[in-house]
Amino acid sequence: MPPAPHVYVGHEAIGRFLEASTAWRRGDRSLALDPLRCNHAPAFAVRMSGPHGWEPAGVLVLEMSSLGITGITRFLGRIAVSGDGR
Repeated sequence: MPPAPHVYVGHEAIGRFLEASTAWRRGDRSLALDPLRCNHAPAFAVRMSGPHGWEPAGVLVLEMSSLGITGITRFLGRIAVSGDGR
């Protein structure tokens, strides 16, 4: 699955991305991030609550440097994650 066609670089851009990512929330819906690794990079499996429980909603992969998080790649949709998180 290709990543979403967006690039977020720097603290301000990442902050705007995270703020916009929660704009879909209505009522009792929630977002959960489960830590994992993707090609040895820190990442999160994203789950959204819905009427039938928690549903997969993609993966966020973090780009890191000595300054901290410098970028995020977001893969949308249902993503298969192996048991060892790779």
